[in-house]
Amino acid sequence: ETQRKLRTMACLLGYETCI
Repeated sequence: ETQRKLRTMACLLGYETCI
């Protein structure tokens, strides 16, 4: 669940691609 939270944060910050 922590991993999911980190990915969500990265997505919002623009570090990951939001799909």
